[in-house]
Amino acid sequence: MNTTARPQGPSTARVLYALILREIQTRYGKHRSGYLWAFMEPAITIVLFGSGFLLLGAAPPRGMHVLPFLITGVGAFFVFQNVMLYTMGAIASGRVFFSYPGVMPFHVTIARGILETLTMISVFFVFLFVGWLFGVEIELEDPLAIVLCLLALSLFGFGLGSALGMAAQFLPFLQRVVPAITRPFLLFSGAFYTAEEIPPQAATYFLVNPLLHAIEILREATFYSHHSIYADGAYLAVCVVGALFFGILLQAALKRRVLCLDKTA
Repeated sequence: MNTTARPQGPSTARVLYALILREIQTRYGKHRSGYLWAFMEPAITIVLFGSGFLLLGAAPPRGMHVLPFLITGVGAFFVFQNVMLYTMGAIASGRVFFSYPGVMPFHVTIARGILETLTMISVFFVFLFVGWLFGVEIELEDPLAIVLCLLALSLFGFGLGSALGMAAQFLPFLQRVVPAITRPFLLFSGAFYTAEEIPPQAATYFLVNPLLHAIEILREATFYSHHSIYADGAYLAVCVVGALFFGILLQAALKRRVLCLDKTA
């Protein structure tokens, strides 16, 4: 009978703190300019769609300014997407830490999720602040609801990323397929239109996407003039809780198999 057990390690808080510091150093290096990469993709997307609005002479409904309109759409989508994709890649990139006492797959997943959540929510508000500096009127009808909605998007991404990251250890092709599938979802998430602008025949299908509900709720909390008849906070909450439950379930069910993979590799 094998009685060997993993030695007890430091507390979970200390493990997470160390992993987050390591992740910051690995991703951004010693130069603070590395943080600029977190802004590049959403900024380019906002500029491209904003240019399209200007060239077409279009404008968001109900007098919403195009810049905060796109920030609340594109910026919110990238909160979800980046948290999900970076969380998904946590186990593959963090295998080296599993030989340390007390470090489990879920620790590296949580560490990445926390860092990316803080990064992308900061990016969101920096975009709004930059718009304000350039003279754009920035409305914040309900700041608390804005933060809660961004956290909901982050938790949704974290739950899916946790599940997909664990599944990818046994189905490696997911690491290539999931990013390719996720990015086009920007077009179906209300990033540059409102739910009311979707044709009624298609609205039923679009509203299956919880990201559309999240962005509608976020715009309600941002703009005084926007009140969505389609936004469903309860549906969004169910999707978030379901994703978290599924992610945690897979992490718990498969962690020993993942650790065994490392020992036999």
